[in-house]
Amino acid sequence: ATYGTLIGTVVATDVDIDTQLEYSLLSSNDLFEIDPFTGKIFLIQNLDYESDKEHIVHIQVTDGDNTSSATLRIIVVDVNDNAPQFEQQFYLINIVKNIELDSVIAKIHASDPDTGLAGTIRYELVLDNQKYFRINPESGDLLINGKLEDQSTYYLMIHAFDQGKPVQSSAVAVQINVGIDDYNRKPIQFTNESFNFTIPENIHPYIEFGKVTLIDELPVCTSLRIQNFEFSNIFGISRDGSIFLKYPVDAEFKSDYEFLVEASSPYATYNSSVKVYVKVMDLNDNAPYFIEKMDEITISEGMIINEVLGRFVAVDNDSDDNGRISYQVLSGNNYGIFNLNSSSGVLYLEKNIDIEEMNFNDALDNLLIAAIDNGIPSRLNWTSVRINFNSNFSSATAPFFIVSQYERSIFENLPKGSIVLHSKAVNKLGLPGDNWIYTITDTNESFVCNKSTGHIILSKKLDFEMQTKYEFILKVHDNQNRSAMVSVRIRVLGIDEYPPLFTKTNYIFQISRNLQIGEYIGVVSAIDHDSGIDGIIRYEIQGSASQYLSIDSNTGQIILSHQFPHRANTNITNDEFIVTASSSAKQTSRTKVILQ
Repeated sequence: ATYGTLIGTVVATDVDIDTQLEYSLLSSNDLFEIDPFTGKIFLIQNLDYESDKEHIVHIQVTDGDNTSSATLRIIVVDVNDNAPQFEQQFYLINIVKNIELDSVIAKIHASDPDTGLAGTIRYELVLDNQKYFRINPESGDLLINGKLEDQSTYYLMIHAFDQGKPVQSSAVAVQINVGIDDYNRKPIQFTNESFNFTIPENIHPYIEFGKVTLIDELPVCTSLRIQNFEFSNIFGISRDGSIFLKYPVDAEFKSDYEFLVEASSPYATYNSSVKVYVKVMDLNDNAPYFIEKMDEITISEGMIINEVLGRFVAVDNDSDDNGRISYQVLSGNNYGIFNLNSSSGVLYLEKNIDIEEMNFNDALDNLLIAAIDNGIPSRLNWTSVRINFNSNFSSATAPFFIVSQYERSIFENLPKGSIVLHSKAVNKLGLPGDNWIYTITDTNESFVCNKSTGHIILSKKLDFEMQTKYEFILKVHDNQNRSAMVSVRIRVLGIDEYPPLFTKTNYIFQISRNLQIGEYIGVVSAIDHDSGIDGIIRYEIQGSASQYLSIDSNTGQIILSHQFPHRANTNITNDEFIVTASSSAKQTSRTKVILQ
């Protein structure tokens, strides 16, 4: 979108007549501006899908006396603004003489940060080069297509095209030398079975934080790449194995990453991959904030000691100790009549009140309550509550909840309209009120509350893959404006909705009859749109092929585990077998694998 594009219009209403509303943006990252009188929002900077896929804009409207706020979520749609980029600016390949037809001599790889078809790459070889060589358009494998002359050099030009509109492309030159006498094929091996790194969430992009290492005497032209496309946009790897961030990370959004690093060479007997685990340490970069403003607390002489006056609820987006909150009275408790539970935020009456002994009209200041996290250094926020004294106010009939928090777990396929929670508020006599009104806040419209009974009801279809928990406040108040609050936490449990799907309808692997036990044959891959344990895929070989082949149940990598069965009077061995991918006993897919 260009500068000045109209993003949308927000509209607010006011029950008062002849009032002028004025709009403003509380946060816009200097990307947007709003017309203060019409509410129209315009773009004033360029957007970049690869940097930020969405923007949250907080909008405020005022009539001069009162204000209201709303949140606008702006989703950025990707366009094909990037051309594929090859890993190398020039490829130099040395091969032995008399190399067999269809031999893979190199893996040409380009990447494109765009998504969807705009980031899908196909490779093409210039027509003049196709007599002796050909390239797999999807994988980038460069293969021998004709007999080559010994002690000769060939020059190729390879193009990489994305599938966006318009199509973007780039080209790279390749030099192939035939007849290297000291050619020696070696396997590739990592020094560790896996690599683990821990980084702070404020680490800057393009600064090395770890390194994967290979054994000595590597095959020539060994290249390293991150296999998982999702994480290759976040992490990068240098030729020497140094790993770095491409974009900042946030531990509150995601704290653990797991991906595969592949080491490959056209001159290796087999390539290798290793798992890399990166843990992002949470820093205390968020202060607590109160989720609901408590304006005043009314007390009377008839209240009893340890009576609950209210509950302060604050949250902190950090994790562990950085997000663990303690509550503290900063000021306003001069007579020691209040007791604040530092863990729960519940405010109690500490001692009996005597209006003749204490001049409340003069003595009671506003009560200042602080929410302090346990990080080092700690962060805090505070709120002010007005204290009102009413000698005629009776607390025996005031509502309160008998628990400090409700927690429920529900499955994601729970039908809409189901009752999730039977909440209950009572007074000091243990009786519910006839005229009490229940309300809830911050539910994202997924749940509603029966205002008479307090029952929490599911109002929207749940999706475990989109959101796994909900937290909100349930409030009850009577006709004297006395109220109580309790926090509600709903956990969504996933079900295995989707079967694994293989990325190909069948797989064909060409192998040598001289393949050694333990050597790599190929890899099958499936995806599962479930999250959590329901999205974990297990691979298994069916039939007699399991007698001489084995498959890594986690990665789908197939290797030769026993001597390959030979067939008499032929130089070619053909075999077909089935590989299954399962996420549970009910969700299984099959694909055919052909060995030549």
